[in-house]
Amino acid sequence: MIAGPNRDRVRNWLESLPIIVRTIFVLRAVAGLTTQETIDQLKAHGGPAASAWTPDALRELFRQGLCSLASHVLQEAR
Repeated sequence: MIAGPNRDRVRNWLESLPIIVRTIFVLRAVAGLTTQETIDQLKAHGGPAASAWTPDALRELFRQGLCSLASHVLQEAR
């Protein structure tokens, strides 16, 4: 889907997400990182504010990204 004929629609959807949801979604769904690996990356590259990430907080934002994608796909199917 990302490399196929719907690439532009997926890219536009990704760009519509808040930056943190987009970052988490890409690290988890595209790069295949685990929750803990994603937290480690955020902490390593996110500055002082990133030190407070918890697995539950990260999972919630990833879930929001998945729900947004599902909603987008359903709208496109109409």
